[in-house]
Amino acid sequence: MSSIDIFLKKSPVEGIMKIENLLARRAYLFITHDAVKSLKDTRFKLDLGLFRNESLQMDYANTGLELFDISLYRERKEGEELENLLSQSISELEESGYTLY
Repeated sequence: MSSIDIFLKKSPVEGIMKIENLLARRAYLFITHDAVKSLKDTRFKLDLGLFRNESLQMDYANTGLELFDISLYRERKEGEELENLLSQSISELEESGYTLY
């Protein structure tokens, strides 16, 4: 789902957010209960140097926004548990060659 689609939805979108370092093929995944809010909060924290993952924050500070993608990786479908969805998403990324923060 694109960022524009997320903004157009009437209710909050739950799922898994991904912050991807496009240069290093590294990613950080986390659960969201409101993708729009998480997108804004994440960008704000990264820009101010306040993101909770120090390694990701350092990469962001050194390379800049242009080489990062912050997006909804997977939307939760009815009946799916977010913790299970996170575990599946981590496994998928690792199997496809990503390194995780």
